[in-house]
Amino acid sequence: MASNKTSSTVCVVGAGPVGLFTTLLLAQAGVDVTVFEREDAIVQSPRAMGYFDVTQAEFRKAGILEEIKEAGLLNDQGLKWRRPKDGGYLAELPTKPDPSMWPVQLGQHIVGEIILSRLAQFPKVQVSFGHELHALEQSEDNSTVVTTYTGGRQHTSQYLVGADGGKSTVRKLIGVQLEGFTWEDFQMVALNLEYDLSSLGWACGNAVVGDDIWGIVAKLGKGNLWRVAYGIPTSELDPQEPFDKERELARAQVKLAKLLPGSTDEARIDMISLYRLRQLCADKFVCGRVALAGDSAHLTSPVGGLGLTTGLLDAALLGRNLKKIIVDNEPPSLLESYGETRRDVFQNVTNPSAIFHTRLLTGKDPEAVAMREEFLEKVNARDFGYLKKIGESYAKITSTRDE
Repeated sequence: MASNKTSSTVCVVGAGPVGLFTTLLLAQAGVDVTVFEREDAIVQSPRAMGYFDVTQAEFRKAGILEEIKEAGLLNDQGLKWRRPKDGGYLAELPTKPDPSMWPVQLGQHIVGEIILSRLAQFPKVQVSFGHELHALEQSEDNSTVVTTYTGGRQHTSQYLVGADGGKSTVRKLIGVQLEGFTWEDFQMVALNLEYDLSSLGWACGNAVVGDDIWGIVAKLGKGNLWRVAYGIPTSELDPQEPFDKERELARAQVKLAKLLPGSTDEARIDMISLYRLRQLCADKFVCGRVALAGDSAHLTSPVGGLGLTTGLLDAALLGRNLKKIIVDNEPPSLLESYGETRRDVFQNVTNPSAIFHTRLLTGKDPEAVAMREEFLEKVNARDFGYLKKIGESYAKITSTRDE
């Protein structure tokens, strides 16, 4: 029988891509890590699916980039801004000339599975699914963190990484608060759709803007599976009603008929989720020996693709700094340095960029409409100075480019 008391140098709570990527970086440095995940397997619901060059650079360092590229789709077509149905293009944001800079499109659950398979090669790594965190206590001298899970299992570690998502139990247990706002005018539906949009002339990345509907439509790797995300006005939703999959599927059929070309009645919806968009940041990312990363530390609109991107780049710096502390005997203050650096990135790079891109796609007020018209005009005119300024946020989001 397995012991009810276990220990490791680092404990990671959350087996999403951020938690698993942090674990991989530590494992490659020889650090023993235990991962606890409350779900019974990697979550499959529609979430992030785009990996830009800054993220790919970290995957390359970790030796997993080629496997991710092989599983995913290289977007060599850029992003097409278009009207709904067969309304045609509004503008085309091209890819960079260098193929190594092309985004990879792949569901985050598959990235998680790729990393998980790599972790199986490290005997010092243990991943335990079906373990929900219930309690967390740091020693008075801040030398250990003791956590308690489902069934009373108790685990002691020198450091703990909270990567357990937007509703983070770790964040709540250490008393860290979120600051920011929720987008009140709409919620977003994300679904996976089996539909041959390529044969209907749609590119593998599309931003759709119409009078009464908007959305993001992107191909999910190879094959005919697509990620479709669209907005639903809050006025169409009853805040007292819990999520009902059948009701949302019926509503999705109506929305898809407005959004996409062809006979969408023939399309098969694979998975569907409804969620609020938020711009929230933890008031601190580090408390003693506990560090937050990814959605545990910050939440952002997925428009623009900076949510998981920021989280994975959190993992890159956190993994590097923990390695320096544990393996290279560098000062423990590097943990605080991680928190300050990545919080600054979210507040000054990710957050304003995500707000800009979300208003660009969804905004109906005069200021947002004027901003969108200027954007489309500049894109069509190939105003590279303007486009470079917008794209700078993607370069500034990393904190480990120097390695």
